[in-house]
Amino acid sequence: MKQRFSKRTHLVSALLTLAMVFTFLPFSAFADDDVDFWVPLHSENFPDKTFLEYIRTTFDKGGSEDGEPNGILEPGEWRAVTTIDVRNKNITSLWGITCFRNLKKLNCSDNQLTSLNLSYNTKLTQENLKCTGNKYPITIDETERTFDLSTLPAGFDVNKTSEWVGGTVSGNTLKVNPGADRVTYTYDCGNGLTSVFSLQVLTITRIKQVNLRVNTPRKNEMPDETVVILDNGADVCDAKIYWVEGDDVGGKPITGSFRPGKRYTLQVGLYAKPGYKFSKDTVCTVNGRETEFIWTQNDDTEYCAIKHYSVPLSPGGFEHDHKMEMTHDEYSHWMECPICHTVQDTETHVYDDDKDTTCNVCGYVRSLTPGGGSTPGGGSTPGGDTPGGGSTGGGDGGGAIVIVAAAGAAVAGVVGYGVYNYVSGQKLQALLPEGVAAPENRAQTALLLWNTAGRPEPAEAPAFADVTDPDTAKAAQWCVEQGLMKRRLSGKFAPGSSIPAYQVLNAYRKLAGG
Repeated sequence: MKQRFSKRTHLVSALLTLAMVFTFLPFSAFADDDVDFWVPLHSENFPDKTFLEYIRTTFDKGGSEDGEPNGILEPGEWRAVTTIDVRNKNITSLWGITCFRNLKKLNCSDNQLTSLNLSYNTKLTQENLKCTGNKYPITIDETERTFDLSTLPAGFDVNKTSEWVGGTVSGNTLKVNPGADRVTYTYDCGNGLTSVFSLQVLTITRIKQVNLRVNTPRKNEMPDETVVILDNGADVCDAKIYWVEGDDVGGKPITGSFRPGKRYTLQVGLYAKPGYKFSKDTVCTVNGRETEFIWTQNDDTEYCAIKHYSVPLSPGGFEHDHKMEMTHDEYSHWMECPICHTVQDTETHVYDDDKDTTCNVCGYVRSLTPGGGSTPGGGSTPGGDTPGGGSTGGGDGGGAIVIVAAAGAAVAGVVGYGVYNYVSGQKLQALLPEGVAAPENRAQTALLLWNTAGRPEPAEAPAFADVTDPDTAKAAQWCVEQGLMKRRLSGKFAPGSSIPAYQVLNAYRKLAGG
């Protein structure tokens, strides 16, 4: 049976074909008013959603046959348009208006326009162009007071601007004058038409201090994620906290109540509200204890980077007395609570002279080389894998509390293992040659130390069954012989196991001369 097609079907097919042909062609390709062209109504041709919707509802009649909108401006439709009135609609761009070649009147006042391209609207006159009251908001930092003009809405061309008032322009960078809350400029719209546009300047205020109060854990109580921002701080930022098990940000969410002898992490996030940003020297306190934050930024807001702090929060933390005990490593000593591992008063060892072997404060005994220099590593060392060793908890007193907030200086002289290890890692990276990454496990550590020493041969043949790589085996054997690393109790080396940054730093310092 022969299939029949109506004239309408052929017409629709033709229109669709034309739509595909002209979808990606700029309107300037149709410089001759006598040329018929079809304009697909989508965001590529009309980026502003409000303007696009106005065109759809006002001018898209769908052709002469049925009058139904079809998403395409046909020649008869755009030719019929002589007036456009889009005043006070919060439109940011009239990109696409060039297709209306018979436009005689345009009212686009009281929007957020920053530019106009009327190059092909040759029948529009200055008298019939109403474009007053356009203000576009920009945000600048109160210190730098600069703005990137290339981020303005579609169509803006800095080369078409002149007569700037309230600021100066170099390339695409606008420098706003001190005290100015508005910047104006004249824009060349083409076809001999001009318009004056305004940029409404919103200044970002720097946040200098944030004071927080949280309800700290008590044994057998459920986690409380209530946080209060004191001193009107809630006007400038938001704060969120939540508790996890352990002393790492990747810890598991707490299920049930706080239990004695466990370690918990308080994660604190601060987020600046619109119009505000954090300063590089912003001070934040949690329950009166001060910490300094390093801030990072994304496209939407600023927030604090996450690092660790062991801090006994008050009032109402875990109920135990801090029985501070002197602890040390090869280079320093400190006071540490064996229950919560709060650390205080960290300082380097004190000797009478370069021949004195015993620290005057903690009694640590160092070894001296025949030349008179010190070789750290003698004397007793802290137990376990954390500075100071000691218990990770115990008794009815509860456990340690770790504030996880932003990186920065130690909290008012109170530094926990997390910060100690983090700072050690930063110091290590600073000592390493450029391009050399800090090791992530025991095998990489052994290779780093061995390579630094010039790859010497170990005194004995490598004997670790769990190390198969020949170079790593030599490195591991040599490091153990030199006292830089220790074999595990099982006699294995455990090449893939992690190693605290402070241990790597101490060993590397030995080889690098302190």
